[in-house]
Amino acid sequence: MTIATKLVFPGPYQIEFQQETLQEIGSKQVTVATEYSLISPGTELALYTGTHTGLANPHNRWAKYPFSPGYAIAGTVTAIGGEVTDIQLGQKVFGIGSHACHNVFTMDTEENRTLFPLLPDQDMAYATFARLAAISATSLMQAKVQHGETVIVLGMGLIGQLAAQLYAIHGARVIGVDPVPRRLEIARASGIPHTLVSDNLGLTMEKLKEVRGYTGAELVIEATGIPDMVNSALELVKPMGRVVLLGSPRGSATIKTYEHIHVKGVSLVGAHEGLQTTNGQSMRSKYIRYALDMFHTGKLCVSPLLTHVVEASQAGSCYEQLLNDKERSMGMLLDWRKFHKGE
Repeated sequence: MTIATKLVFPGPYQIEFQQETLQEIGSKQVTVATEYSLISPGTELALYTGTHTGLANPHNRWAKYPFSPGYAIAGTVTAIGGEVTDIQLGQKVFGIGSHACHNVFTMDTEENRTLFPLLPDQDMAYATFARLAAISATSLMQAKVQHGETVIVLGMGLIGQLAAQLYAIHGARVIGVDPVPRRLEIARASGIPHTLVSDNLGLTMEKLKEVRGYTGAELVIEATGIPDMVNSALELVKPMGRVVLLGSPRGSATIKTYEHIHVKGVSLVGAHEGLQTTNGQSMRSKYIRYALDMFHTGKLCVSPLLTHVVEASQAGSCYEQLLNDKERSMGMLLDWRKFHKGE
């Protein structure tokens, strides 16, 4: 019998650890002992603070209290069902699971699977970033970036950082913008040479003139989730350019549709993770496998993004730090290994 400890938000700004007995797994299921789980600064903070748009939406059944946060873990397989053939006992894996010392996964079709094998020498801490990288890749699908285009990424949190790297890998000239200097230092350490410190549209436009060879951006990625930033993105993009909303907006905004879209001929598109599944076809597993391969080969840089590894029992301090200390906080991992020792 395995007792699993999991993290729960009973309500806004509340954290509890709850225990549950794991039932005997089915023939197509796998149990994973979590080593690390990654905090998502966007979605999880919105639920921790009670600002997630789904909380007030009766049709959204997922974003409700009590809520079990977390959706990216890495660990080791401790039990497998009799019909599971592509996962082995003791294997390292990445999974779309919760902040818990154990997670149970059902092995679905390739398109819908949530558990992915890792190579024996793959770094599990880095692997936890795969889902966020896959979310960032959704903007690539929507943007249709072309080699040599200039791309401005507004907001250099985890999603913006990974998006910036992906666009650079696809041949774009990327400029990262954020009001927090430390985030731009991390971007430069991750291979993004052009960065601007700014939280003001006018200042951003002036500073862009100083970037050598800058003649305008064909593409602007809004990765902050701040509703009013959509207007900044629309104003920054060139005529006939594209603006992609990658950060999930936490509210509404009034858009100058005539001035910013109609006259300029600008395309404004969303890039929610749910778009990875369209017309019954899912791209999520392909994006995750791609991200895991890119991490393992070093083409996607994770090390500068990982700023904290904290024992899972101290999770509350992580959420507060992400809220109140953006200068020093980026990728935060919860370490669950002590829970496996009964400590």
